[in-house]
Amino acid sequence: MDLISDHRQIMDWYEQYKATSSIEVKRLMLENIIRTLSVHSNIEEMYCYPLLAKKVPNGKTYQERSIKEHQPIKDLLYELDMNIDSLQMGSGEVMSDKRVDISWFDSTLARCINFKLEHVKEEETEVFPLMRQYCTADELQQLHTDLEAGRKVAPHRPHPSAPAHAPFNKLVGAPTKLLDTARDFLSGRSNENL
Repeated sequence: MDLISDHRQIMDWYEQYKATSSIEVKRLMLENIIRTLSVHSNIEEMYCYPLLAKKVPNGKTYQERSIKEHQPIKDLLYELDMNIDSLQMGSGEVMSDKRVDISWFDSTLARCINFKLEHVKEEETEVFPLMRQYCTADELQQLHTDLEAGRKVAPHRPHPSAPAHAPFNKLVGAPTKLLDTARDFLSGRSNENL
């Protein structure tokens, strides 16, 4: 599943974030993590968890637990996203005369990653193996197709108050992505890989 690749990529960016003292690199890694985790959570909730609930015994319980585990991650990503503009791109310096407390970003991101690591462990050791066991090859292939298509319409910024259950999350996904893209344009954020 490409979801596992997302898990690895997020951890790679987190390691790069921790390894640098450059504000510019930290901001870039933080933007990558926010974008990827936001899309990842959304496409799981849109496509993966409904299939899990439908096909796996007690799948609805796994779905609800996974959605519940996403919430603190979304909340922390939202906090990071709302404050990231205090880190200026380009110069490696702190924006304005106000000094940014980078330790706040470090600790908030660490808390977010710790929640994510617990969630990833459950997904990779329990949820995904159960899906491989109970879903047909055609269903898993369709899931892969849906996940890839979902990446194009899923919001790439955190929206902790948005619906987490299908079909409501699918209905608000594409319009919210457009708003995210407009917000990126207005704030000068990169739109690479969107």
